[in-house]
Amino acid sequence: VKCADISNVLKPFAIARRWALRVTDEFFLQGDVERQHGMLPVTPLCDRAQQSRVACQKGFIDYVCAPFFDAMATLYPALRPAVRVMHANRAQWDTYSDARLELLHRDHPPLLPSSPTPDALSSDDAPPCSLSLSLSLSLSLSLSLSLSLSL
Repeated sequence: VKCADISNVLKPFAIARRWALRVTDEFFLQGDVERQHGMLPVTPLCDRAQQSRVACQKGFIDYVCAPFFDAMATLYPALRPAVRVMHANRAQWDTYSDARLELLHRDHPPLLPSSPTPDALSSDDAPPCSLSLSLSLSLSLSLSLSLSLSL
């Protein structure tokens, strides 16, 4: 299940890039809601004023996906071609800036319908949320990722 959950980085770059935009759109909307509800400081990954979309994606691949999928490809060699795509995608991210990504974002809208803007959300629609993420990687090539969301 975890492989499927974070598999967008394994897809061809044009698809992976569009999904990266969707994910950062969601994170930034979360940060907007946090700011709207006075939850300061805003979760760092969700703060559109401080965070770079490109840096988010590069960090996600470097610190979460690459260690996980490299380990999985050791255990399941059939994953190696997809893992090579992920590493090629990571190199492709080095050629991007947020400005270039925004231009492409306007020319190629996200794969899913847009989320509502923070102004369109009432306090009943968007209760304050907290998000925590913990990551541990052991020498036995196992990756444990836990996510808790409290509303």
